[in-house]
Amino acid sequence: MIKHQIELARDFKQLTSELRQNMDKALLPLGITSAQYSMLSILSEDPNISGADLARKCKVTPQTIHKMIVFSENEGWIKRERHPSNDKNLFTTLSARGRRLLSKARPARLDVIKVMFKGFSSSEVQAFQRLMDKACKNLAK
Repeated sequence: MIKHQIELARDFKQLTSELRQNMDKALLPLGITSAQYSMLSILSEDPNISGADLARKCKVTPQTIHKMIVFSENEGWIKRERHPSNDKNLFTTLSARGRRLLSKARPARLDVIKVMFKGFSSSEVQAFQRLMDKACKNLAK
């Protein structure tokens, strides 16, 4: 059984790599990477998120998220402003340009997801989700 688990772990790594490559390829015409898309998407859902929490949700280091934020600000995708109650804290929100970019990127991302699950039944997708959730919970312990 352990041999199959090792093979499955290897297959899962390949799946995540293929997914990221396909996402990057689909988003390339828009001038954005899958990591940048993730950051903008998270910011659209939680505009007052801290940099540390944003890094955690994006699955990158604080140094990487800082670079992504600086780049995104220079591109005009986000705005950073001092927090009204604490001058030391900056809060980051999407700019109008960032919201437009995100709305253009969502269909490209969805197309990749549709391809990934092509031929899956609804119950297979749900089972896949349950199994992934279970594996994530096991690792989070």
